[in-house]
Amino acid sequence: MSDDAPLISEPPLSASPVERRLREREKAAPTEPPSLLLEMLRLLEGDDGRWKANFSDLSGIAQLLSDLRLPVVYQLHRCEFCAFAKGDVLGLSGCVKNKHAVNRLVLRRETGVVGFCHLGVTDIVEPLRVGGRVAGIFFLGSVVERETEGVARERLLRDCRRRGREPGPVLAAWEALPRVTAEEIANRRRDLNLVARLTARLAESAGRTATEPIFSSLSGAIWEVDRRKVPDTLRRAIAFVRRHYREPLKLQTVAEALGVRADYLGALFRRHTGGTLNEFLASVRVDHARRLLEGGRFRSGEVALMVGFADQPHFSKTFKRLTGLAPREYVERV
Repeated sequence: MSDDAPLISEPPLSASPVERRLREREKAAPTEPPSLLLEMLRLLEGDDGRWKANFSDLSGIAQLLSDLRLPVVYQLHRCEFCAFAKGDVLGLSGCVKNKHAVNRLVLRRETGVVGFCHLGVTDIVEPLRVGGRVAGIFFLGSVVERETEGVARERLLRDCRRRGREPGPVLAAWEALPRVTAEEIANRRRDLNLVARLTARLAESAGRTATEPIFSSLSGAIWEVDRRKVPDTLRRAIAFVRRHYREPLKLQTVAEALGVRADYLGALFRRHTGGTLNEFLASVRVDHARRLLEGGRFRSGEVALMVGFADQPHFSKTFKRLTGLAPREYVERV
Protein backbone atom coordinates (compact mmCIF):
# COMPACT_ATOMS: atom_id res chain seq x y z
CA MET A 1 0.00 0.00 0.00
CA SER A 2 1.56 3.32 -1.03
CA ASP A 3 2.28 6.02 1.53
CA ASP A 4 0.12 8.54 -0.33
CA ALA A 5 -2.95 6.26 -0.40
CA PRO A 6 -6.04 7.94 1.07
CA LEU A 7 -6.83 7.03 4.68
CA ILE A 8 -10.33 5.93 3.71
CA SER A 9 -11.29 5.04 0.18
CA GLU A 10 -14.08 7.14 -1.32
CA PRO A 11 -17.33 5.44 -0.23
CA PRO A 12 -20.31 5.20 -2.58
CA LEU A 13 -23.09 7.72 -2.26
CA SER A 14 -26.06 6.49 -0.28
CA ALA A 15 -29.63 7.46 0.51
CA SER A 16 -28.94 8.02 4.22
CA PRO A 17 -28.32 11.69 5.16
CA VAL A 18 -26.70 10.57 8.41
CA GLU A 19 -24.19 8.42 6.56
CA ARG A 20 -23.51 11.22 4.09
CA ARG A 21 -22.81 13.73 6.83
CA LEU A 22 -20.52 11.38 8.74
CA ARG A 23 -18.53 10.58 5.62
CA GLU A 24 -18.21 14.23 4.65
CA ARG A 25 -16.93 15.15 8.10
CA GLU A 26 -14.48 12.28 8.16
CA LYS A 27 -13.17 13.31 4.75
CA ALA A 28 -12.77 16.91 5.92
CA ALA A 29 -10.99 15.94 9.15
CA PRO A 30 -9.60 12.39 8.85
CA THR A 31 -8.25 10.46 11.81
CA GLU A 32 -4.46 10.69 11.51
CA PRO A 33 -2.18 8.90 11.73
CA PRO A 34 -3.98 5.64 10.90
CA SER A 35 -4.03 3.22 13.81
CA LEU A 36 -2.74 -0.32 13.56
CA LEU A 37 -6.30 -1.60 13.79
CA LEU A 38 -7.40 0.61 10.91
CA GLU A 39 -4.49 -0.65 8.81
CA MET A 40 -5.54 -4.25 9.50
CA LEU A 41 -9.18 -3.59 8.63
CA ARG A 42 -8.17 -1.95 5.37
CA LEU A 43 -6.09 -5.01 4.49
CA LEU A 44 -9.08 -7.22 5.27
CA GLU A 45 -11.26 -5.22 2.92
CA GLY A 46 -8.82 -5.54 0.05
CA ASP A 47 -8.57 -3.27 -2.98
CA ASP A 48 -11.55 -4.52 -4.99
CA GLY A 49 -14.19 -2.79 -2.85
CA ARG A 50 -16.29 -5.91 -2.31
CA TRP A 51 -15.75 -6.35 1.43
CA LYS A 52 -16.61 -3.85 4.16
CA ALA A 53 -15.24 -4.09 7.70
CA ASN A 54 -16.32 -2.34 10.89
CA PHE A 55 -15.85 -2.65 14.64
CA SER A 56 -18.52 -2.26 17.32
CA ASP A 57 -16.77 -1.02 20.47
CA LEU A 58 -18.69 -2.37 23.49
CA SER A 59 -16.27 -1.24 26.19
CA GLY A 60 -14.72 2.06 25.09
CA ILE A 61 -11.38 0.32 24.55
CA ALA A 62 -10.84 1.90 21.12
CA GLN A 63 -10.99 5.32 22.75
CA LEU A 64 -8.32 4.40 25.30
CA LEU A 65 -5.65 3.03 22.97
CA SER A 66 -4.22 4.94 20.03
CA ASP A 67 -3.39 1.65 18.28
CA LEU A 68 -7.12 0.81 18.17
CA ARG A 69 -8.70 4.17 17.32
CA LEU A 70 -10.95 4.18 14.29
CA PRO A 71 -12.70 6.80 12.19
CA VAL A 72 -16.43 6.93 12.83
CA VAL A 73 -17.20 5.35 9.46
CA TYR A 74 -15.37 2.20 10.54
CA GLN A 75 -17.76 1.86 13.46
CA LEU A 76 -20.77 1.61 11.09
CA HIS A 77 -22.09 -0.71 8.43
CA ARG A 78 -21.19 1.60 5.61
CA CYS A 79 -21.90 -0.18 2.31
CA GLU A 80 -24.33 1.49 -0.08
CA PHE A 81 -27.09 -1.05 0.54
CA CYS A 82 -26.89 -0.72 4.34
CA ALA A 83 -26.96 3.08 4.07
CA PHE A 84 -30.01 2.78 1.79
CA ALA A 85 -31.72 0.41 4.24
CA LYS A 86 -31.16 2.90 7.07
CA GLY A 87 -32.41 5.83 5.03
CA ASP A 88 -35.64 6.22 7.06
CA VAL A 89 -36.72 5.67 10.65
CA LEU A 90 -38.39 2.34 9.92
CA GLY A 91 -35.35 0.95 8.14
CA LEU A 92 -32.94 2.28 10.74
CA SER A 93 -34.98 0.67 13.52
CA GLY A 94 -34.88 -2.72 11.79
CA CYS A 95 -31.13 -2.57 11.27
CA VAL A 96 -30.46 -1.49 14.86
CA LYS A 97 -32.60 -4.31 16.25
CA ASN A 98 -30.87 -6.86 14.03
CA LYS A 99 -27.42 -5.69 15.12
CA HIS A 100 -28.45 -5.87 18.77
CA ALA A 101 -29.61 -9.44 18.24
CA VAL A 102 -26.27 -10.39 16.65
CA ASN A 103 -24.35 -8.72 19.46
CA ARG A 104 -26.38 -10.64 22.06
CA LEU A 105 -25.69 -13.91 20.27
CA VAL A 106 -21.93 -13.29 20.10
CA LEU A 107 -21.80 -12.12 23.71
CA ARG A 108 -23.62 -15.25 24.85
CA ARG A 109 -21.53 -17.65 22.79
CA GLU A 110 -18.27 -15.67 23.02
CA THR A 111 -17.38 -17.00 19.58
CA GLY A 112 -17.75 -15.86 15.98
CA VAL A 113 -20.65 -16.54 13.62
CA VAL A 114 -21.47 -16.22 9.93
CA GLY A 115 -24.96 -15.46 8.69
CA PHE A 116 -27.23 -13.02 6.92
CA CYS A 117 -29.38 -10.30 8.41
CA HIS A 118 -33.13 -9.66 8.07
CA LEU A 119 -32.41 -8.18 4.62
CA GLY A 120 -30.30 -11.06 3.34
CA VAL A 121 -26.87 -9.44 3.71
CA THR A 122 -24.09 -11.80 4.82
CA ASP A 123 -21.56 -10.79 7.48
CA ILE A 124 -18.74 -12.56 9.26
CA VAL A 125 -18.82 -11.66 12.96
CA GLU A 126 -15.94 -12.14 15.39
CA PRO A 127 -15.66 -11.05 19.05
CA LEU A 128 -12.69 -9.18 20.48
CA ARG A 129 -11.88 -10.89 23.78
CA VAL A 130 -9.76 -8.85 26.18
CA GLY A 131 -9.12 -9.73 29.80
CA GLY A 132 -11.49 -12.71 29.64
CA ARG A 133 -14.48 -10.75 28.34
CA VAL A 134 -15.88 -9.54 25.04
CA ALA A 135 -14.75 -5.94 24.59
CA GLY A 136 -16.00 -5.45 21.04
CA ILE A 137 -17.29 -7.16 17.92
CA PHE A 138 -15.84 -7.16 14.40
CA PHE A 139 -18.02 -7.32 11.28
CA LEU A 140 -16.73 -8.15 7.82
CA GLY A 141 -18.97 -8.61 4.83
CA SER A 142 -21.90 -6.65 3.41
CA VAL A 143 -21.93 -9.31 0.68
CA VAL A 144 -24.27 -12.03 -0.59
CA GLU A 145 -23.17 -15.66 -0.43
CA ARG A 146 -23.86 -17.37 -3.75
CA GLU A 147 -24.74 -20.72 -2.19
CA THR A 148 -27.49 -19.21 0.00
CA GLU A 149 -28.63 -16.40 -2.30
CA GLY A 150 -32.14 -17.79 -2.79
CA VAL A 151 -32.80 -18.10 0.94
CA ALA A 152 -31.36 -14.64 1.55
CA ARG A 153 -33.61 -13.09 -1.10
CA GLU A 154 -36.67 -14.70 0.44
CA ARG A 155 -35.73 -13.30 3.84
CA LEU A 156 -35.51 -9.81 2.35
CA LEU A 157 -38.91 -10.17 0.69
CA ARG A 158 -40.44 -11.56 3.89
CA ASP A 159 -39.18 -8.53 5.84
CA CYS A 160 -40.66 -6.18 3.24
CA ARG A 161 -44.04 -7.94 3.49
CA ARG A 162 -43.98 -7.82 7.27
CA ARG A 163 -43.24 -4.09 7.31
CA GLY A 164 -45.54 -3.24 4.42
CA ARG A 165 -42.60 -1.94 2.41
CA GLU A 166 -42.43 -1.86 -1.39
CA PRO A 167 -39.87 -4.58 -2.21
CA GLY A 168 -38.82 -3.32 -5.64
CA PRO A 169 -36.32 -0.60 -4.63
CA VAL A 170 -34.94 -2.69 -1.75
CA LEU A 171 -34.43 -5.73 -3.96
CA ALA A 172 -32.80 -3.62 -6.69
CA ALA A 173 -30.28 -2.23 -4.20
CA TRP A 174 -29.66 -5.71 -2.78
CA GLU A 175 -28.97 -7.12 -6.26
CA ALA A 176 -26.06 -4.67 -6.56
CA LEU A 177 -24.27 -6.20 -3.55
CA PRO A 178 -21.08 -8.21 -4.28
CA ARG A 179 -21.53 -11.98 -4.63
CA VAL A 180 -18.95 -14.24 -2.98
CA THR A 181 -18.53 -17.98 -2.53
CA ALA A 182 -18.65 -20.01 0.68
CA GLU A 183 -14.95 -20.73 0.22
CA GLU A 184 -14.14 -17.01 0.09
CA ILE A 185 -16.15 -16.48 3.26
CA ALA A 186 -14.28 -19.28 5.03
CA ASN A 187 -10.93 -17.74 4.04
CA ARG A 188 -11.97 -14.26 5.18
CA ARG A 189 -13.29 -15.69 8.43
CA ARG A 190 -9.83 -17.05 9.22
CA ASP A 191 -8.35 -13.65 8.39
CA LEU A 192 -10.83 -11.84 10.64
CA ASN A 193 -10.13 -14.26 13.48
CA LEU A 194 -6.43 -13.45 13.15
CA VAL A 195 -7.16 -9.71 13.25
CA ALA A 196 -9.25 -10.21 16.41
CA ARG A 197 -6.43 -12.15 18.09
CA LEU A 198 -3.81 -9.58 17.09
CA THR A 199 -6.04 -6.76 18.35
CA ALA A 200 -6.49 -8.57 21.67
CA ARG A 201 -2.71 -8.92 21.96
CA LEU A 202 -2.30 -5.18 21.34
CA ALA A 203 -4.88 -4.36 24.00
CA GLU A 204 -3.53 -6.78 26.59
CA SER A 205 0.03 -5.60 26.06
CA ALA A 206 -1.12 -2.13 27.11
CA GLY A 207 -1.85 -3.49 30.60
CA ARG A 208 -4.56 -2.93 33.16
CA THR A 209 -5.82 0.42 31.89
CA ALA A 210 -7.04 -1.10 28.65
CA THR A 211 -8.64 -4.19 30.10
CA GLU A 212 -10.56 -2.59 32.97
CA PRO A 213 -14.03 -1.32 31.99
CA ILE A 214 -14.98 2.33 32.40
CA PHE A 215 -17.78 2.66 34.91
CA SER A 216 -20.28 5.48 35.19
CA SER A 217 -20.65 7.73 38.20
CA LEU A 218 -23.43 5.81 39.96
CA SER A 219 -21.36 2.79 41.04
CA GLY A 220 -17.93 3.34 39.55
CA ALA A 221 -16.34 4.56 42.76
CA ILE A 222 -17.65 1.62 44.78
CA TRP A 223 -16.52 -0.83 42.11
CA GLU A 224 -13.01 0.58 41.83
CA VAL A 225 -12.30 1.45 45.47
CA ASP A 226 -13.54 -1.63 47.28
CA ARG A 227 -14.59 -4.26 44.77
CA ARG A 228 -14.01 -7.11 47.26
CA LYS A 229 -17.18 -6.07 49.07
CA VAL A 230 -19.28 -6.04 45.91
CA PRO A 231 -21.22 -9.32 45.52
CA ASP A 232 -20.46 -11.31 42.42
CA THR A 233 -24.09 -11.12 41.32
CA LEU A 234 -23.95 -7.32 41.32
CA ARG A 235 -20.68 -7.38 39.40
CA ARG A 236 -22.24 -9.59 36.76
CA ALA A 237 -25.34 -7.38 36.63
CA ILE A 238 -23.26 -4.24 36.12
CA ALA A 239 -21.24 -5.94 33.40
CA PHE A 240 -24.46 -7.14 31.73
CA VAL A 241 -25.97 -3.65 31.73
CA ARG A 242 -22.80 -2.13 30.32
CA ARG A 243 -22.80 -4.66 27.48
CA HIS A 244 -26.53 -4.41 26.70
CA TYR A 245 -27.26 -0.77 27.58
CA ARG A 246 -28.54 -0.05 24.04
CA GLU A 247 -31.35 -2.58 24.53
CA PRO A 248 -34.71 -2.04 26.33
CA LEU A 249 -33.54 -3.48 29.66
CA LYS A 250 -35.65 -3.92 32.78
CA LEU A 251 -34.82 -5.28 36.23
CA GLN A 252 -36.69 -8.50 35.46
CA THR A 253 -34.78 -8.92 32.16
CA VAL A 254 -31.37 -8.65 33.82
CA ALA A 255 -32.42 -10.87 36.73
CA GLU A 256 -33.59 -13.62 34.38
CA ALA A 257 -30.35 -13.39 32.39
CA LEU A 258 -28.37 -13.88 35.61
CA GLY A 259 -30.67 -16.56 37.04
CA VAL A 260 -31.64 -14.61 40.19
CA ARG A 261 -34.82 -13.08 41.60
CA ALA A 262 -35.63 -9.54 40.53
CA ASP A 263 -36.33 -8.35 44.07
CA TYR A 264 -32.96 -9.72 45.23
CA LEU A 265 -31.10 -7.98 42.40
CA GLY A 266 -32.94 -4.72 43.06
CA ALA A 267 -31.97 -4.90 46.73
CA LEU A 268 -28.30 -5.44 45.80
CA PHE A 269 -28.31 -2.29 43.68
CA ARG A 270 -29.93 -0.20 46.40
CA ARG A 271 -27.60 -1.51 49.11
CA HIS A 272 -24.31 -1.16 47.25
CA THR A 273 -24.88 1.75 44.86
CA GLY A 274 -27.49 3.84 46.61
CA GLY A 275 -29.68 3.70 43.51
CA THR A 276 -31.69 1.39 41.29
CA LEU A 277 -30.76 -0.64 38.25
CA ASN A 278 -32.79 1.74 36.09
CA GLU A 279 -30.80 4.68 37.45
CA PHE A 280 -27.55 2.87 36.71
CA LEU A 281 -28.74 2.05 33.18
CA ALA A 282 -29.66 5.70 32.62
CA SER A 283 -26.25 6.86 33.83
CA VAL A 284 -24.47 4.41 31.52
CA ARG A 285 -26.53 5.58 28.55
CA VAL A 286 -25.95 9.25 29.35
CA ASP A 287 -22.23 8.62 29.81
CA HIS A 288 -22.03 7.16 26.31
CA ALA A 289 -24.26 9.93 24.97
CA ARG A 290 -21.91 12.59 26.34
CA ARG A 291 -18.98 11.10 24.43
CA LEU A 292 -20.99 10.92 21.21
CA LEU A 293 -22.19 14.52 21.59
CA GLU A 294 -18.67 15.71 22.36
CA GLY A 295 -17.51 14.25 19.06
CA GLY A 296 -19.86 16.59 17.23
CA ARG A 297 -20.76 14.00 14.62
CA PHE A 298 -24.29 13.10 15.69
CA ARG A 299 -27.43 15.06 16.41
CA SER A 300 -29.28 14.69 19.69
CA GLY A 301 -32.03 12.51 18.20
CA GLU A 302 -29.49 10.19 16.60
CA VAL A 303 -27.55 9.88 19.85
CA ALA A 304 -30.75 9.06 21.74
CA LEU A 305 -31.41 6.09 19.46
CA MET A 306 -27.78 4.94 19.47
CA VAL A 307 -27.57 4.70 23.27
CA GLY A 308 -30.90 2.97 23.79
CA PHE A 309 -33.54 5.63 24.51
CA ALA A 310 -36.94 5.05 22.94
CA ASP A 311 -37.43 8.70 21.98
CA GLN A 312 -35.68 12.06 22.10
CA PRO A 313 -37.90 13.72 24.76
CA HIS A 314 -37.13 10.93 27.26
CA PHE A 315 -33.44 11.18 26.37
CA SER A 316 -33.36 14.98 26.81
CA LYS A 317 -35.18 14.82 30.14
CA THR A 318 -32.86 12.11 31.50
CA PHE A 319 -29.73 13.81 30.16
CA LYS A 320 -30.64 17.10 31.84
CA ARG A 321 -31.50 15.36 35.11
CA LEU A 322 -28.08 13.69 35.28
CA THR A 323 -25.87 16.44 33.84
CA GLY A 324 -27.79 19.60 34.68
CA LEU A 325 -27.83 20.59 31.01
CA ALA A 326 -30.00 19.80 28.03
CA PRO A 327 -28.11 17.99 25.23
CA ARG A 328 -27.96 21.15 23.11
CA GLU A 329 -26.63 23.19 26.04
CA TYR A 330 -24.07 20.51 26.77
CA VAL A 331 -22.79 20.57 23.19
CA GLU A 332 -22.47 24.34 23.26
CA ARG A 333 -20.28 24.21 26.36
CA VAL A 334 -17.85 21.45 25.34
